[in-house]
Amino acid sequence: MNYKELLSQGAFKYKDKIALYYGDQKFSFQELEARINQAAHALLSLKVSNGTRVAIILPSGPDMVTVFFGVTKIGAIAVTIDTRVAGADLDYLLRDCQAQVVVINSAILKPLEHRLTSFEHLKQVIIMDEAIPSPHLSYKEITSSCPNTPPETQVSDDDVDMIQYTSGTTGNPKGVMTTHGSHYTALRLIAEIYGQTEKDIFLIPEMPPAWLICQLIGSWALGSPVAVVVQPGHLPFLETAGRIKASIAFTPMPIIFQMDKMPDSEANRFKLTSLRLLITGGLAPGQEIFKSIRSRFGVPLILGYACNEAGGWIALQPLDGSGVPGSCGKPFPGTQVKILDESGRQSGTNQVGEIIFQGPGMMKGYYNRPLATVEAVRNGWLFTGDLGKMDEEGNLFIVGRKKEMIKIGDREILPTDIEEVLGTHPKIAEVAVMGTDKGLKAVVVLKHGSSATAQDIINFAQKQLRPEDVPDTIEFVTSLPRTLTGKIQRWALNK
Repeated sequence: MNYKELLSQGAFKYKDKIALYYGDQKFSFQELEARINQAAHALLSLKVSNGTRVAIILPSGPDMVTVFFGVTKIGAIAVTIDTRVAGADLDYLLRDCQAQVVVINSAILKPLEHRLTSFEHLKQVIIMDEAIPSPHLSYKEITSSCPNTPPETQVSDDDVDMIQYTSGTTGNPKGVMTTHGSHYTALRLIAEIYGQTEKDIFLIPEMPPAWLICQLIGSWALGSPVAVVVQPGHLPFLETAGRIKASIAFTPMPIIFQMDKMPDSEANRFKLTSLRLLITGGLAPGQEIFKSIRSRFGVPLILGYACNEAGGWIALQPLDGSGVPGSCGKPFPGTQVKILDESGRQSGTNQVGEIIFQGPGMMKGYYNRPLATVEAVRNGWLFTGDLGKMDEEGNLFIVGRKKEMIKIGDREILPTDIEEVLGTHPKIAEVAVMGTDKGLKAVVVLKHGSSATAQDIINFAQKQLRPEDVPDTIEFVTSLPRTLTGKIQRWALNK
């Protein structure tokens, strides 16, 4: 199924039922369909057509949703860009995707304005708000006279729906292309596995645009509304969950950590009796957090493993909260996972190797990167570049990134192994380990108000680590460079 069919069927079947809660705003299926149709007609009037790349640089709210589905409803390609991307990083993405149209707010455009002429493929800039600097187009003006009926366009399940960029932890981000059909199939399957129905309300905090879009597609396929918490932090998240009686929620790990640190007196204020699933992703936190969340909030915390190239989950813990500590669960239904050693053979039980998978939502490829695509997708399997292992029961454990493996002489060292140990130092807030021409280096962020010398850290390491794993040098910094999703940008530490 493509999104044109998804939206039309949703409006016909669910009509005035709420499809999207955004803060205090509510939008029904029919209302969103009308807004999206107007956006689609406006884009058609600007000669946007099948395959045209439209960069959307808007907050993850109703306007972004309207434009995204307006773009994809006519077979054009939506390039979702987080509004926090700026400067050279934003320039890189716009050039890499060869954006022909940009939809943006005036405040975000202002620092970019003087560089627009450097983007050779760019033809039009559409401004969403009222401040319209010449010679750009006003979204309000181009949509005001457009009909709210479905456009007469042909969209195929094999058409590319969107380009979303990888986080760029080990190099420049790559544009992941997915298709209408594969993305819809994978995201609907996720919602079905959750046991989601039109009676459920799915809650998420404000997140990067592609994440919201993915949740909308899966939920709307089953008539389930999605609620977005506009204010940041754990308190608005918990308050909203209770107020709207959300039954399923996804949140990144930082909010989980905040919930875990809440005093009991504060946590007891929140009655989450309607919430039956709390889902998160990333490296597995300590098992104490899983126990804490369940005992204090009465909901199981479920960990999953995904990547942009998968179009959905690769693995997910059992939904009853019985996941094996440290693992991200078993391969998701419809997905096959293997662990390969350096020679390309399948690794044995509990042996670390590269994670590869096959699944229904696999990407079509990296935009304008044929060599990177061939390297990543081989014989129908996608090579993730992530390192992991599987136990006797088929549970998957993530241990790091293949490109982050440190090679010194004939030794290979996983930086995360050393980081986990150094991270137990009482004065260390964060640490990243890398290889240099002088050996191992640990880049350390101290806790607020703490002080320590390089020798203090080395002395600690000598007591806790094998001699060959003790860092040769220590560098103190105030913060570690991170991607928008919170991952450490190790390549930036070598600059």
